[in-house]
Amino acid sequence: MIENVVGLLRADLQQKNIVIRRARNDALPRVLSDAVQLQQVVLNLLINASEAMKEIVDRPRTISVDTDEPRPGLLILSVRDNGIGVKEPEELERMFEHFAGSKPEGLGMGLAISRAIVEAHGGRIWASTNSGPGLTLNVEFPALAEARAEAR
Repeated sequence: MIENVVGLLRADLQQKNIVIRRARNDALPRVLSDAVQLQQVVLNLLINASEAMKEIVDRPRTISVDTDEPRPGLLILSVRDNGIGVKEPEELERMFEHFAGSKPEGLGMGLAISRAIVEAHGGRIWASTNSGPGLTLNVEFPALAEARAEAR
């Protein structure tokens, strides 16, 4: 599903000189979800990451998309950019509020909608600052134990 969303954005990302780096654990469990809604979440995260780098000219523009199972029964998706990041720690939570966008052309709804979707799927979403430039958005979902057995 992530590769499909990246494919939708590929031309735009190439035009913006953004490289996507993908790391994943191939033995990930499945989650019970509405695939279209989760695609919307991934799309929002990738678009936000790409827009956070539009002013970057002094370093390569990269987005890292990682999926992993940090512990049994949990799936995590992380989207890390090397963009402008945030200046104030309270912005990390405020960015998920309705109409909290910082882009003049946006509505400020993308991350609020993403949070609603993730929480409706029993998960959580949060932002964290990187040790270097940029920001990481993390999405955590409960996994289906029986789906893992079927996937093998």
